Amino acid sequence: MVAVIILATVTVAWVAYGLMGSEGLPFVIPQPTSSFTPMPVTELSNASAVSQGILVIDPIDVLTSTPTLTLTPIPTSASARASMSFDQSETMSVYVKLIKNYVNLRSGPSMSAKRLALMPVDTVLLAKSKQFNDNYIWYEVNYNGQNGYVREDVTIEIGLEELKSLNLIPVTYTDASAFETKELDDGTLCIVAYIGTDTIVRIPPQINGKTVRIIGRCAFEGCRSLEEITLPDSVTDIEEYSFFDCTSLKQVNLPRQLSAIGSNPFEGCENLSTITIPENLEWITFKNGCLIASGYVLIGYFKPGSITAIVPDGVTAIGDHAFFGCVSLKEIVLPDSVTSIEHDAFDACSSDLVLHVAQDSYAEQWARENDMNYEIR
Repeated sequence: MVAVIILATVTVAWVAYGLMGSEGLPFVIPQPTSSFTPMPVTELSNASAVSQGILVIDPIDVLTSTPTLTLTPIPTSASARASMSFDQSETMSVYVKLIKNYVNLRSGPSMSAKRLALMPVDTVLLAKSKQFNDNYIWYEVNYNGQNGYVREDVTIEIGLEELKSLNLIPVTYTDASAFETKELDDGTLCIVAYIGTDTIVRIPPQINGKTVRIIGRCAFEGCRSLEEITLPDSVTDIEEYSFFDCTSLKQVNLPRQLSAIGSNPFEGCENLSTITIPENLEWITFKNGCLIASGYVLIGYFKPGSITAIVPDGVTAIGDHAFFGCVSLKEIVLPDSVTSIEHDAFDACSSDLVLHVAQDSYAEQWARENDMNYEIR
């Protein structure tokens, strides 16, 4: 996925599948750090420019002592952009594109600095300063609302024509006022409740300048109007039952830095059919309706209207409430590899549900001891 990042002190990210920003807020170009001369601050409070498409800085060279700054709207239409002309003398020299996949955005210009995010190949960034440190040249950039640093050697400069060719459409983050949060010991935030009514929600990576890191237990419980949720790459933890009983939820887009997920966070999401998982998240998979963590724990089953569920070979544990409320299911095929089944794994399922198990397997013993219908396959 290609992303264009425009520097701003408000949360702004321009991406190939959308524009993330806060509609109606001014776009403010921040002053760079280090020894470079600060850029003049320019504001654009007219939200109508946002609806026209991407905003770029033209002309600008942040590495000189006398930069000039202008905000210019570019239409989202590719044909309209192609007909535009620019003074190319210095404008594009500060746009860089990542040439390696999943590059680290770091909190400082050092290999030992904290990793803030993983950025995919072809991400396009606008640098606001440049410095040498820790044996590398570093660009100071902004990615999905997070200020940080990226090494020069994993980027290439791009020109006006490539920038103009990007396929851009505008979208925005959900307003921060729709989320209730609590601050954690490390200064990051946990979302504890969603109080909005939007059908499509894009959680911002930062709220009031603090990074959103955890989606709390039952944070979205009972949000029955919610149909699609996108979690920012800043999120590392999704706690148990975070989206419990979101009966209209159809699609979930997981973040690249996700490292922990609680007991079936999507329990009761009877219409959930699509879970988008970034390529770098190799520890979690979604196949044939089965959401599987670490290659062996079945977290949940999401395939609305399905009659038969086939649990993939290699799964060893059927987690808490994994099949909760799957009333359409008539049969579930469990592999020989299963060695653990939570007592309430099949709660609120049809009384006609039949487990297909191997003879003398753990699954057969469990079904017999828990009075479940089963057949030897």
